[in-house]
Amino acid sequence: MQKNVKWFILPFAMIIVSFIFWGVGTKQDSPTSQVLAEIGPYKLDAQHYWRVYEQMASYYRSVLKEQFNEEMLKALDLKNKVLDELVQQKILLIAAEENGIKVTDRQLQEAIMSDSTFMRDGHFDRNIYLRTLQLNRISPSQYEQSKRDELATERIRRLILETYGAASGSDKDNSLLLKQQTALKAFVDGYKRMLQKKGEYRVNLETIS
Repeated sequence: MQKNVKWFILPFAMIIVSFIFWGVGTKQDSPTSQVLAEIGPYKLDAQHYWRVYEQMASYYRSVLKEQFNEEMLKALDLKNKVLDELVQQKILLIAAEENGIKVTDRQLQEAIMSDSTFMRDGHFDRNIYLRTLQLNRISPSQYEQSKRDELATERIRRLILETYGAASGSDKDNSLLLKQQTALKAFVDGYKRMLQKKGEYRVNLETIS
């Protein structure tokens, strides 16, 4: 079990981002859902959190198949890791906004039209785009806002990695990935402390206990 846990812990951050922004990271969650965390101007609700958690758990079940067991999720500390990643994305979004990083309509359009999910015969197909969103119960405006957030946080992420000298280098034995994760954690932890001092960061851990 320990060997399997070690195997899937490194790509965790890369995998979860797709779940955060694809249909589960929009701002239109139920207004009656319990607030799990307040991060600056953003609120993270429990409904959003549990959707991401279940997506991650299902991902590992599908990848590991008969090797999977529920104890692996505990060994990975999946509940807290999902929370940490969701908080990190909100903090990166705040940092992007404070640093004047904006995604133009043209940049958004190019990102959507170059997504292979919405292509047919190598070209963007609007009907596929709309049908895919409908099947995932996402409106175009929801998806477009989520995509804007994704692009903005990716840009601030690259800026942070460049600042910490972790934007490039050898990826042998996952050393580059570990260096990048360490750099992002250092930035996010510092930002989190700043928000805490201002009384703008609160987490209700009882919600996921």
